Amino acid sequence: MQKFTPTFTQKIAQPLAFIANSLFFGLVILACILGLPLFFQVWGLPIVAIAIMVIASLGIGHALGRLDAHTRSILGIFCIARNFGLALFIAILNHVQQQVIPTLVAYLILGAFVGVPYSIWNQRRLAGNPL
Repeated sequence: MQKFTPTFTQKIAQPLAFIANSLFFGLVILACILGLPLFFQVWGLPIVAIAIMVIASLGIGHALGRLDAHTRSILGIFCIARNFGLALFIAILNHVQQQVIPTLVAYLILGAFVGVPYSIWNQRRLAGNPL
């Protein structure tokens, strides 16, 4: 769209970003409220393993983004989401969704708690306003 209608794209960019961020924030809150009972079913060592996996995924995605800061941010968040999607896909193929749902919800919640601060930090860094 930027190529064909640059002025229109400039006009709608900020409202669309606000709407997208608001919906994402609402989804994170909803997932936390509905998923907290499932989150506490997976406690102890699995939570530590999930936290390590989320942080490692974010770090790998960030590192693979080369020198472009926008690409780093996108790949970092994408790597967190990709692992969740892949795990859900494998669970569905093997007909074991019910057994792994608490683990996937725990991964989703931890991914949000790691991904949101990373995203905020990266937006501030790109805007030139460090913490």
